[in-house]
Amino acid sequence: MRRATSLVPATPPTVATPLTRERFMADKGANGMPAGFSMPLGASLYASPPYEFRRADQAWVQYEADPEKVAQLLPPGVVPDSDPPVCEAWVCWYPWTTFGPFHEAYIMVRVVVDGVRYWYQPVIFTDNEV
Repeated sequence: MRRATSLVPATPPTVATPLTRERFMADKGANGMPAGFSMPLGASLYASPPYEFRRADQAWVQYEADPEKVAQLLPPGVVPDSDPPVCEAWVCWYPWTTFGPFHEAYIMVRVVVDGVRYWYQPVIFTDNEV
């Protein structure tokens, strides 16, 4: 297996301002409802942020994938940032969250859109919809 040579250097964690209910509610749409929070507006499936996750277990692996197979998962205008594409597979167990306990697995693909590098998530699986 060939090792990737163009990985983004790791950066130290940053301190983000928590999304409080007050900060969230300050951004309202024309009808006074929160702009773009969760559908349907006015009867959201999810509670208001912040969301808590405690004692999570996560494991992941980074690998190189088949370019043709990855291309099938990407929308128009989104392209892998390298050849072969760099991907990650994650598996997670969240025993306590705001949404209740759940398992989750997903794939991430390192991509470029308009010259900017992102991680794109083409698939995600959970054992609990909420």
